[in-house]
Amino acid sequence: MRDSAKRFAVPHPTPPGLAEPGRVGVRASARSDVPAFMVMDVVAAAARLEAAGRRIIHMEIGQPGAAAPASAVAAAQAAVATGRISYTPALGNASLRRRIARHYAERYGAEIDHERIVITTGSSAGFMLAFLSMFEHGDRIAIASPSYPPYRNVLAALGCEAVPIEVTAATRFALAPAALLAAHGERPLRGMLVASPANPSGTMMTADALRKARGSRSSRTRSITASIMRSRRRRRSTFAQTRSSSTLSRNTSA
Repeated sequence: MRDSAKRFAVPHPTPPGLAEPGRVGVRASARSDVPAFMVMDVVAAAARLEAAGRRIIHMEIGQPGAAAPASAVAAAQAAVATGRISYTPALGNASLRRRIARHYAERYGAEIDHERIVITTGSSAGFMLAFLSMFEHGDRIAIASPSYPPYRNVLAALGCEAVPIEVTAATRFALAPAALLAAHGERPLRGMLVASPANPSGTMMTADALRKARGSRSSRTRSITASIMRSRRRRRSTFAQTRSSSTLSRNTSA
């Protein structure tokens, strides 16, 4: 993001904000000064080498190795063939949202109104909407370290502070209450981001670990779980044999 903004920005003469005669000035915002997602830099470098004739084994991005389900391919082909490729409602098709709500009821025992479900084009768009709806400029959000790098990038672009908390095998690479309280004691946290399964560790939050994280508090600090966001990227496809847990199965207002 930072590199893209600088690529199109024109240096400002005096006074700031005014372009030179005959030139269009584009001023890069402070929030655009976000480190690039290194993986995409690697993707670009690999593409250049591949275009030059090099044989590349792509291992840059974690993504499913299997093809799309045949039923999904058939449905997409049918939609294109019949011309059903118009815009959808802003929150997503109601039928899909109802099916997702049914999935939560069947798998987690959580009765969720489909009106609370929003369909986004990928998890990154979902993060943007969730962060915007829960956090204010300057809020501090706890994230595990290591974790998925774009969490920090998106939070930084929105003016929030990502607070990395080191996780180890001793805590199953999950956020531990003691570490959360220590970070909260330094300066109050507004929320925490819990990934299950986590990237890159692959760990999943057990029901007990999630309860402890949600209940982190001490006599010195208020509850730090004012906002909790969970990421479930590739849960079913990669971790089908592990019984996962959902916050909504214990608190439907989460």
